[in-house]
Amino acid sequence: MKKIFHLIAGTLVSCTTLLSQTPNCPDTYDTRNIGALYDTLALPTFTQGTPTGNPPGNGFRPVFWLHGLGGSAEAWGQAQSVTESGGAANYPARKVHSFTPDYSGHTSSLRAAGQRLYEEVRSTFNPFAWPNIDTTIGIIIAHSQGGIVARELDIMYDNPGQYIPSTHGIVTFGSPHAGARILTNIDQISDLLGEGCSALLA
Repeated sequence: MKKIFHLIAGTLVSCTTLLSQTPNCPDTYDTRNIGALYDTLALPTFTQGTPTGNPPGNGFRPVFWLHGLGGSAEAWGQAQSVTESGGAANYPARKVHSFTPDYSGHTSSLRAAGQRLYEEVRSTFNPFAWPNIDTTIGIIIAHSQGGIVARELDIMYDNPGQYIPSTHGIVTFGSPHAGARILTNIDQISDLLGEGCSALLA
């Protein structure tokens, strides 16, 4: 009986956790456009002409691959490897140097995780350890909760007297920027588990 309850409870928590990675879409979003959107992404077009913005420096771009909830420094291993060395179809190696910060041991608060990320990012500014990287073009690529930690770091940069801005862009994938459903609906989940337990005991 207890094993069945644990199985049901585990399934509910797992499903809700997966749903929490998907922020609520605006009511006006037209899902019929998804196919056309993916076609556009799969077959990008490159324009000719003078690029806008500042050209990259002579050094390698530092890219900080940031893991999500329950992840670790190894989470982005394959993407990191392909980006640095190429190998994928029509995708040559990029001039980047990858770093894999790990905040998993510093999750007592969002600020603690952001602080850990800040320390690891700042460690790349050691010219003796990393002489060939251009620290003016560093970016963070983050998954899930990592995107929230990266946002916390960006907020920390608003206090330049204490934190030196050290990254210049953030890209997030599957980050619950609109809130995590497992947290916003925790009361309903607790009620549902309680009802399930009572039903099983009966």
